[in-house]
Amino acid sequence: MFSTKRSLSGSAEEQQKKKGRGVRIPARRARGVLSSLVRDSIHGSRKEWRMSIDLFHAAVGFATCFVLASCSGSMPQNLGVRDGRLAPCPASPNCVSSRNEDKEHTCAPLPLSVPPAEAIAWLKTIITRMPRAKIVTETDTYLHVEFRSAVFRFVDDAEFFIDQKERVIHLRSAARTGYSDFGVNRKRMNQIIADWRAFSQ
Repeated sequence: MFSTKRSLSGSAEEQQKKKGRGVRIPARRARGVLSSLVRDSIHGSRKEWRMSIDLFHAAVGFATCFVLASCSGSMPQNLGVRDGRLAPCPASPNCVSSRNEDKEHTCAPLPLSVPPAEAIAWLKTIITRMPRAKIVTETDTYLHVEFRSAVFRFVDDAEFFIDQKERVIHLRSAARTGYSDFGVNRKRMNQIIADWRAFSQ
């Protein structure tokens, strides 16, 4: 009788131990599962991080395009020769012209000592040596050139008109946007005048 109770008791104890144990996962397998979970989590985080960076770059690119478009502005309607003259400068200090007589805007015209075709060739040689210059319009007696700033790509419109009656080349250079150009247009025209004198000698 004692042995039967003991046997029953031992069997119950074994079942209780098995029940308490549950399903055991080998340590190696557990480490593998944990490593896989961590790896998937890291991979997901990297993917989200890359998506965030891509979105940030796209936003910066859009903003940059918008800013550059705003800086370049649209081409002014007063460019060109009308009644044998270039347009006068506006009241803002970001323009110089050989047609203006006030001290703030005036500059000297270029003396014309060669035929118009040769004069245009000289001007093109001088201009193409200057940074970020683009010849937009060219005729036998007229040049329109766009100059862009290095960083923000601001556009200045420079014009050159050969006046054969006066035997000079009239100049005009104006910033397309803004109010002040910090003397950039005047400095550029002074450089062109100095280079022209070197060509003429």
